[in-house]
Amino acid sequence: VVYTPAVGSGNVEYDKAIELGLDIHSYPEYLGIISREKKTIAVSGTNGKTTTTTMTAEVLHHLGLDPTVIVGGVMKAFDTNYVDGNSDLFVVEACEYKESFLSLVPDILLLTNITPDHLDYFGTYENYKAVFVKLIKNMESGSTLICSKQDQELQDVIRAAQEKEIQILDYTTISKPKLKIPGKHNVMNAQGALAVSHAVGLDVQIAREYLQESFQGSKRRFQLVGTTEQGIEVYDDYAHNPEALETLVRGLQEQDQKRAVVLIFQPHLFSRTKDLFNEFVAALSLADQVLLLPIYQAREEDTGDMSSIILSEGMKLANPSCSVDVATGLEDAVSIFKSYKLPKNSIVLTVGAGDVYTMGPMLIQ
Repeated sequence: VVYTPAVGSGNVEYDKAIELGLDIHSYPEYLGIISREKKTIAVSGTNGKTTTTTMTAEVLHHLGLDPTVIVGGVMKAFDTNYVDGNSDLFVVEACEYKESFLSLVPDILLLTNITPDHLDYFGTYENYKAVFVKLIKNMESGSTLICSKQDQELQDVIRAAQEKEIQILDYTTISKPKLKIPGKHNVMNAQGALAVSHAVGLDVQIAREYLQESFQGSKRRFQLVGTTEQGIEVYDDYAHNPEALETLVRGLQEQDQKRAVVLIFQPHLFSRTKDLFNEFVAALSLADQVLLLPIYQAREEDTGDMSSIILSEGMKLANPSCSVDVATGLEDAVSIFKSYKLPKNSIVLTVGAGDVYTMGPMLIQ
């Protein structure tokens, strides 16, 4: 029996498995079992994990290496989050929450970035950064770390890798591909995937051509849902922390400064919204119009000290000219959206880690 760390004692299936004395492992533990049997390429970091893992998986598959792949989102090219490969390669999205990825022993670790997240568990940003150093200490001498050597938030990780005589490959030295998907962050994600290609001895130019022409991406990563009756495109994206939000909006603005960005955002977790309140205010204020859904509480209890109303008030206090509304739920959000008089060159984004993705089809009906 394999269970998610989101459940435990009190879950009827978990408790029954214990009662029956079954062989039981947490999901991270089971990934570790697979990892020990194969050459592991782990992709980790605060943002960009799913997209970068998907890029890596598609490239390696295209170039004939046939890896086993486990990703935290559905890969469009395979229509699944799991690919059962026949080679000794294992490509896995390595999640840091609750130190889950410490069960892995990466032969190649691609680290995208480190920014504050999951402070409900780690408490402080320093504690959060320290878990990535722990992952480095799991690795063997002679293995490979792929990252940006210039990233100041990664310096402790880089020093730990140097102490263990782990090879360090700077993905920023890889020539930038020209992608069809927007955003500098996706270019960096692609550079990381190309660096993996280089590390396993593949032709980087062929890999680059594939990403430029054929990369299909993951569901809920800037995924086109459809077009409204007014001809406005609606996209869905998983961005659930301030940096991901900022990167998403700025990427669209760099692509077309005249295009109005409408952000329908569902905050995920009371603790994350509270811990990164000012950062959320700044990121959300970049959009031309913001519509907030109630906070998706997931595993947390509502203590009453944080809400989307409080978040909207913070936005108005920081920027009195910002345009923000708060909905009571999905249906109310659809009604509010229908009242907007949006220019036809607008782009609408349903964003967040909860059930906000169900709004897209409602908007295009």
